[in-house]
Amino acid sequence: MFSEIFVEYIQSRGITAYKVAKEAGIAQGLMNQYKNGVKTPTADNLIKIADYLDCSIDFLLGRTKEIPEYEEPSEEQRLLSAFRKLTAEGQKAVLMFAEVSAENPQYQKYTDIPKEA
Repeated sequence: MFSEIFVEYIQSRGITAYKVAKEAGIAQGLMNQYKNGVKTPTADNLIKIADYLDCSIDFLLGRTKEIPEYEEPSEEQRLLSAFRKLTAEGQKAVLMFAEVSAENPQYQKYTDIPKEA
């Protein structure tokens, strides 16, 4: 059941199983086995797939027919997703860059700098 729903859903969104595997952190060979119905995903991998596809596990398992509306992830969601894939060292580097950028008035949404008349 999973494989049919999964294939139909990713095709409707115009993405490949390769991209899902890469973005969700699942081995490509394992994703191919899931896609072809050779294996059923583990609970951990179901969570990763559902999180990436922004749908419920129940939907992927055919327990609900509700097809979630696809919305392009916001920049904040994309940043958080990328951040979570980094090592602790990578996360520290990104955080330091973000903090330095946030202090630069050029990048701030609001500043206390008065506008010149």
